[in-house]
Order: sequence, then structure tokens, then C-alpha cells
Amino acid sequence: MTEEPAANEGRLADELVAKILGWKSSADRYVKPNRSWIPKWRFSPLKRIGDAFDLLEATKASYRLDCSPDNVLRVEVEVGGQAGQAHGQLAARTITLALARAVGLTEGDALRIADPSSDVASSARVTWR
Repeated sequence: MTEEPAANEGRLADELVAKILGWKSSADRYVKPNRSWIPKWRFSPLKRIGDAFDLLEATKASYRLDCSPDNVLRVEVEVGGQAGQAHGQLAARTITLALARAVGLTEGDALRIADPSSDVASSARVTWR
């Protein structure tokens, strides 16, 4: 059975905040290491570019962003010697997917997150380890 895109996006965000920021996920919020919390709706790295860059900066990654004349953003991220790439028209989503690959969430068929602005499905396939 295939998960709905919104559930997939939430699952990806949950995995990234746990792995990168050390936050724990509950039903409607993220609990930070100091026991403070943030509602899940206020942290959305697939939709908000500031949140995507917060994750990127927390990893101390090196990265490269290029935009083609047809407005396709290409992102390359390297974290601890591991590289991740993605391309698409939505900046926050593209950065987050490249980062997910660089931190070990690899491409595959278990989870599919579609980019609504693009026909490029390869930039949106992630599998959990």
C-alpha cells in the first residue's frame, strides 16, 4: 500500500530532524534536546526555504546550488564525505531531498514524494534504512 504524499513528507521531516537536529517526534510536535518544543506545522523543510537551510547549516555541509535557464534548481550537498544531489523547481524541497541523500537516506522505491511543480520524479524518491 502506498502512503499519501503528505504522510511521506511528514515522515521525511521526522527522520531528518531526528538525524540532524536530534529532535524527537511526537504526534503534533518536535521535542528539542533541551525539552522545549515546536509544533510540526512551524518546521517544514520541504516547503520553507529557511527551514531547509536550517537543516543544511546544522550539518555543516558543503553545498552547491545552480539554477538553469528553464528555472530548474540543481543542488549538490556533501556531508561527511557522502554526497547527495537533487533537482527540481521548488527550492526548499530540492535542497531537503539532496540533504536527505547526503545523510544516508537513499534513493529507492519505498517512499515517493512528488514535486508538484515538476515532472522530474527521480528528484523525489527516498528509501529509509
